[in-house]
This record gives sequence, structure tokens and C-alpha cells, in this order.
Amino acid sequence: MNVLRLTLAHADAQALDAQALLVPVDGAICRLGGAAAAALRAALAPEERDDELEYVTDQLERMPPLVDGDACVIDGVARWSHLVVSAAYPHDVNDRHFTPDDCATRLRVALPRAFEVAAAAGIASLAMTVIGTAYRLPGDLAVRAQVDALAAAARVDLHVRWAFREPSLLEEARTAAARLGLALA
Repeated sequence: MNVLRLTLAHADAQALDAQALLVPVDGAICRLGGAAAAALRAALAPEERDDELEYVTDQLERMPPLVDGDACVIDGVARWSHLVVSAAYPHDVNDRHFTPDDCATRLRVALPRAFEVAAAAGIASLAMTVIGTAYRLPGDLAVRAQVDALAAAARVDLHVRWAFREPSLLEEARTAAARLGLALA
């Protein structure tokens, strides 16, 4: 029985109503970046942006490294009461190199755990962006990997609100969700 609810939106993540924001990181290097960082910046008023982003950065830097695929919940800022930090996206550093397929595999493994951690923390709704397309992952592969992760977490009681800037990736997600039997909220 599917419990997970999924909403797809042609919008920026900061426009979505959700209790938490998914923040994908490399578990060995918990740094803020990508579309999640852009959403945080955009959701903050200019006069508080520097202080609040420094607060998030400090929280991430003080965290112990996350084991690949693990996740935790930290205090949120802006419209999100929580940030769900997931060791879902590796970065090429210190002679480590990851192919697009490696990155997609990590998303498929890590995101179900992030959804479980969010639900266990009492989070009812989570905003998510398309992960990895600015760094090394083709958009269609990123979307399919994330949909696979959503399907693997179908029994988690959580409403995932997924933001898409590109209409073509939104359509890719709709098609992949239908193929896997994921109902859209």
C-alpha cells in the first residue's frame, strides 16, 4: 500500500509549502550547495540572508561525516522548520571520481533513507529539487533516479513536494512516476 504522497510542481523549491527542505550533500563533505542552497538564499530576506546561511553552514560543518546514504535532520531557516541532510550526492574531491551512473545509484540508495528519517522526525512534508544536474548528472537520469527512490519509499508517510525549473524534467518525472505506479497528489 502506498502512503507516500507526491506533488510535482513547475516552480522553485522556495515557492512550495513544506515543513522541510531536502539538502543533498556528500557525506564526507557536508557543504551547502546546488539547488537547495539557491532555494534557501531565495527564501531568505536580503537583510537576514548572510546570517541565516552562515547558521546553516555552521550546522553542516559541525556535523560528523554522514555514512554514504545516511541522513539526519537539522534546524531549518526561512520557511522550513527543518532541513533533511542526506548523503545523497558525491563530489569529485581528494582523488575520488564518480560517474553519472555512480551518482544516480547513490540517489536511489540514499533518498529512501532521507524520507524515512524525515518521517521519523515528525516531518509531514518535504520540498525537494532535482539533484545533481548542475554538477555531473544528466537531467533525465537524475529524475529517473529520484523517482526510483520515491518508489522505493512508497510506504513512508510523507508528502514530497518536488520542484522543477525545467518543464521537460517535470514531464520526465510524470512519465517515470506513472511507469512505477506512483500516484500524484
